[in-house]
Amino acid sequence: MHKSFRAPTLNERYRAFRVGSIVTMANAALEPEELVTVEGGMLLQAGPASLRATVFDGSLDHAITNVTLTTTPDLITRRRENAGGVRARGLEAEGEYRLRAGISVLGSLAWTRSRFAETPGLTGNRVPQVPTWQGTGSVRWTAPSNIVVAGQLRVYGDQYEDDRNTLTLNGTALTDVTVMGSPMRRASWFAAVENLFDIDYDTGRTPLRTIGTPRTVRVGIRVTM
Repeated sequence: MHKSFRAPTLNERYRAFRVGSIVTMANAALEPEELVTVEGGMLLQAGPASLRATVFDGSLDHAITNVTLTTTPDLITRRRENAGGVRARGLEAEGEYRLRAGISVLGSLAWTRSRFAETPGLTGNRVPQVPTWQGTGSVRWTAPSNIVVAGQLRVYGDQYEDDRNTLTLNGTALTDVTVMGSPMRRASWFAAVENLFDIDYDTGRTPLRTIGTPRTVRVGIRVTM
């Protein structure tokens, strides 16, 4: 078990901002957040397989969040407020299986139940921008001459943009491919393609839909001094 706290930032106390049709006001009277978390984990290994898992249960008092005050067709007004609390519990797991020399399959999964508690008008609502589940799966091959080829699938479920749970960000699945090599001791090269299939996916609602980065190609060289 551990305890921690976070003081409000200057932005949260004094800086208002607008994104699209959403205006968020600052609040100079914000109080620090206080977190109490209990967690436990385990590690299992059997031959070429390994599994790591962690369960957690956290209680966040005076959680700082953007609370919706009014909504009209032209403008949504929010203000930073201390919610009564947030209760989050869940499971994180990751594993690896070595099929044979140089080839591994890896995966991870996170399940989180995060809800407002003891907050008038919000109790039981999901915390914004926290998907209930998300995970990755990948295959990694280390070829001769220290060349590494990896393919990764990233998936996550639906989440909400707002505290009232009215603006939905749909879940999606994205594919990435990376190739890396180390021809010299202090130098390496890489080439990567993110969002290989150029999928449109939600990253925000203002309330207009905002989409994420399209297919992106990166090529570079790393030098260690």
